[in-house]
Amino acid sequence: MITIQITAEQIERAKQRYDFEKLKGSVMNGSSNIYGALGEIVYMDFMTSKGFKIVDESTFDYDFICNGFKVDVKSSKLNKVNEKYINTNIECRLINHNQNAHFYFFCKISEDFRSAYLLGYISKKEFSKQAIFTYNGQPSVRGENFNYRGDGWHIYSNSLNLFKI
Repeated sequence: MITIQITAEQIERAKQRYDFEKLKGSVMNGSSNIYGALGEIVYMDFMTSKGFKIVDESTFDYDFICNGFKVDVKSSKLNKVNEKYINTNIECRLINHNQNAHFYFFCKISEDFRSAYLLGYISKKEFSKQAIFTYNGQPSVRGENFNYRGDGWHIYSNSLNLFKI
């Protein structure tokens, strides 16, 4: 996992990124859109800083083309910051893993917008093999004390590929 301190400029760019109120299938009814947009901004800045060529496409199927690969960035709000916990237990959720993307990239944004946690990435093919489907209201499959807030495909952060940059 890579931790990045979020800048005020990145927050402003994220606020300007989309003009929609709510994404289809949004579990939080649009209240967390800023976390998704900020994750995309942080991803774009990070990958560009490492020399990757990024094309900002923002389609239904993927967000970016990174060195020729279609990448969809999945970001969500993180209420509690505990790096050991983030590295092993954080769930990564997709509503639709049939998107036309090569890779899924997962990011958590601290609730206070101070930090972004780049958890890792996984190919669409590997995600399809490893992810489990859960239903809205279903108790956690690993016994944690929560119920899922929407139907979706889940994988844990310790199943993701880490960056070697």
